[in-house]
Amino acid sequence: MEFDALKDLVKTITRNKVKNIEVLGNPGEEGSMVEALYDAIAKDKVQSDEEAAKFLYGKNESPKSQAYLRMKGRLERNLLNTAFFVDVNQPMFNERTKAYYNCYRDFASAYSTS
Repeated sequence: MEFDALKDLVKTITRNKVKNIEVLGNPGEEGSMVEALYDAIAKDKVQSDEEAAKFLYGKNESPKSQAYLRMKGRLERNLLNTAFFVDVNQPMFNERTKAYYNCYRDFASAYSTS
C-alpha cells in the first residue's frame, strides 16, 4: 500500500471510532512500533515512507528495509481488519460520513489485495 493510502486509512480509522474494538490498540501493545507509526501518521509527524522509517529506526534506515516493511504491513493489516468492525450506525455518523467511510473501507480492502 502506498503511504498516501495508509495516511488516508489512519485518518479514517480514528481512535475514537475504535475505542471499544480490540483489533487496533490491544492491551499490551502500547509503545509498540506499530502504535508509534499509527500515532506519527495520525499526528502528521511523518509524510512519507522515508520519513517514517527514519522516525522509527533512525536516520540511516531505508524505507525498503525488511524491518520497516514488516512493521508497516502489520499496521496496514490491523487497520483493514479494524475497518470492518467500526459501527457506522452510531449517532456521530451522518449519512455522508457513513457513505464516505464505507466507500473508503471497500477501496482500501480492494487496494490491499491487488
